[in-house]
Amino acid sequence: MKLLVPVGVLVFTRYRANPVDGLLVGVAVGTGFAVLETLGYGFVALLASGGDLRTAEAVLLLRGVSSPAAHLAWSGVLAAALWHAHARRWRPRAVARLVAAYVLVVGLHALTDAVSGWVALVAAAAASMALLLWVTHRELVLGRRAVDGGPPARPGSGRPVPITRPSAPAPPVSPTVRLESDGRPSGAVPTDRSEA
Repeated sequence: MKLLVPVGVLVFTRYRANPVDGLLVGVAVGTGFAVLETLGYGFVALLASGGDLRTAEAVLLLRGVSSPAAHLAWSGVLAAALWHAHARRWRPRAVARLVAAYVLVVGLHALTDAVSGWVALVAAAAASMALLLWVTHRELVLGRRAVDGGPPARPGSGRPVPITRPSAPAPPVSPTVRLESDGRPSGAVPTDRSEA
């Protein structure tokens, strides 16, 4: 369900050339989803406990620590893989990477749902964040090397596609020049002695 928003952004916007854009969209979607899901769990705990705030607080604290980290990591990793596949024109290796990311994310989510207790949930969230940091490093640092003097990325090489940069800087904007009544720029020294 969370993948619908990144797919919509990929299809309907111009932000689709760089996998880092997908990573950012995925992290934003995952964070929003985690907040809503955590509030829902807290509300259900409050109702189920008959209005006991301590029970709802315990649920919100546990979910507030583990859920945002996990969901933003999972959505970010999956959206980055989706953008990568699009940037590689859906080549088999890029699609395989997308499928592997999906299987990994589903596995981590199933693991998080299967375990209970603070230590297990925080460990699963930490593992998810480590995965997100690795993907971020791969896309940002290794992708920059391909742009900033490293060997060029080849399609199908597993390396990020280089980000294109403009070839020349934009020309400077000229300051506004005021003209005198005779058409000379204000403050200009006359060149003809007859004008002096």
